[in-house]
Parts: sequence; C-alpha cells; structure tokens
Amino acid sequence: MFGKNNRKLTKYDVNHLYNQNKDSIHEFNVQFVPKAFTIVILALILGILLSFFRPTMKQTLPIYLMALLLSSILLALTKLKQLRDRPLIVAYAFVFEMFTFVTYLSIFKFPDRAASSALIFFVVVPLLYVDKSWRVNTFLFSMYLGHLVVSFIFKDMFVATADFVNTTVSVVLGMLFGRTFYLNRLETFEIKKQLTKEKETDFLTGLYNRRKLYHDIEELSMQPNHNVNIMMIDIDFFKEYNDKYGHVNGDLCLTNFSNLLKDMAEKYRIKFYRFGGEEFVGVNTNTNQDYFISIAKEISEEVKVMKELKETLTVSIGISKTSLSKIDDLVDQADKALYKAKKMGRNRIEII
Repeated sequence: MFGKNNRKLTKYDVNHLYNQNKDSIHEFNVQFVPKAFTIVILALILGILLSFFRPTMKQTLPIYLMALLLSSILLALTKLKQLRDRPLIVAYAFVFEMFTFVTYLSIFKFPDRAASSALIFFVVVPLLYVDKSWRVNTFLFSMYLGHLVVSFIFKDMFVATADFVNTTVSVVLGMLFGRTFYLNRLETFEIKKQLTKEKETDFLTGLYNRRKLYHDIEELSMQPNHNVNIMMIDIDFFKEYNDKYGHVNGDLCLTNFSNLLKDMAEKYRIKFYRFGGEEFVGVNTNTNQDYFISIAKEISEEVKVMKELKETLTVSIGISKTSLSKIDDLVDQADKALYKAKKMGRNRIEII
C-alpha cells in the first residue's frame, strides 16, 4: 500500500488507512489542534505589538484584540472534558473565526488593497488538523467562495479581480498541500501502528507477546478498583510432541492452539498472550471468577478436539484470584497455580 513500492494510493487505500487509524488521527488532533491555536495566538500578539510601532496598523488593533480574545476562549474550550475528545468541532469553529478575521481585514478595513492575510489563511488551513480531504476541501472552498463574493460586492473591480486570481492560487495550493499532509500523516500512522504491532505481537502465533502483557499489567495497576482475572496455560508434554513429530508440526500445534485462543478472545473479550514456548496467559477484567473458570474449562475441552494434530493434546491451567492487592502478584499466583496443576498430573485447572 505504501513504502518501498511507492505506488499511488487509490481512493480505497486512503479510506482504508483512515478507518484503520482513527484512534491515531484522533490522538493527533487532540494534541495538535491546541498547539495550532497557540501558534496563531502568538502571531496575533505579535500583530498587536507591531500596531504600536506602525501607525497604519493602529486601526486594526480592535479586530486583532477581538480575534485574540476569541482564539483564547476556543483554546480554553479544548481543555473542557466535553470538548477535549472532540477536537475537530473546536478546530472548525477556530478556522471559521479566523476566516471572519481575515475577511474583515481584506474587505472592510483595506478595501482598496488586494487580499494578503487571506492568501496565507487559505494555504495554512488544511495543515491545522487531520480530517477527511473532502470535508476539509469543502469547508475551504466554501470560505473561498464567500470571500470572493464579498470581494466583488465591496471592492473595486480591478482589486476584486486581483483577489480572485490570488485567492484561487492560494486555495489550489492549500488543497494540494493539505492532501499531501493528509496522506503523509495517514502513512505515518500506519507505519507506527505496524511497528507497534511487530513490537507487541508474537511472530509465530499472532498473539500479544510477553512485552505487551507486562505493559498492559502496568496500565491496569494504575487504574483504581481494578478487577482482574489471569489464567496461565501450558500445553501438556509439548516438548515430547515437538521432539517426536518435528518443529514444523510443533509450530502447527502452537498456531492452532493460538487460533483457538483468538476465537475465545473474540467470544469472551479476553486478551491472550504468548508468555513463552508453550505457555500462554489470558487476562480479563470485570468478570467474576466463576465465569472465568468456566471459560478455562471450555478452553481445556476445545483443545482435545483440535484438528490437524498428530495426537490429542491437553492443557494445564492455573488461575489467580482477583482479591490480591497487586496485579503483579496475580501473574506470580497464576504461575504457581499452573505449577500445581502440572505437579498433580496435568490436564486440570488449579486456583491459588
């Protein structure tokens, strides 16, 4: 889709990248939109300071102060809980406010001059946030038409024509730059997601790896009133199976068992991890332990009817209770429960 082949992205590719990276796009907007506000606010402050040294700019001081006030209010709104997770609403409001500002300067304050700040505005807007190109371009083109109509109504025909030429070029450049920025961000998000997936996923089984397990446990430990169940699973006599039938069949066994766990993960909303070798860990939150034990029993039964194996296999499972004070202890307790299950003959479930 991207990278070394460097082929042109199709509409399907772009839509697919957008849908697959919505969380990254949202996170980017949450972080970047307030920064864009801050940059514009600093630019407005600079304009206000310059007005004290340039007599021709003093007449624009009130509108600069008004724009500064509105921009500061919008920046403050991004901190509110209700709008913090909806950055695009504030972003579009901010863009419209700045459009009003540059249109007022271009049309009413300096009607005898060709537009200047509006040109920068039309180029920069598509770079302020990440959203679908058609929405950004529709919004940008609507503002372009609005500015153009008002320009021909209130300005001299010669000046309005100059505005038409200049703003048209600016809008085209803005759309081109915006499209490039949009595609680059999508590809960056996708590459980052793939790198994260490689770092957190076991290559053979496709399950999360031990690194991801400890990362998730650390996050859970920071949440108050957590209710966590952990099971540790070991394929019984896997070493003997692997030695007897070879590594290819051993890998097939691990893959088939992992597919079983993936089905269970989707069915019961449990995260499964390959802990190492033939050991796996399942983590579930906000489920009572009896229900969790019933899931472990189902896994134990499903293993016995797995297909494409040279012989029937069983598993030993250790489960840790949710009443422990530290989540780190849950993993240790699950490991001890697993050891107990193996010591007592395997093909059983033990709880400590």
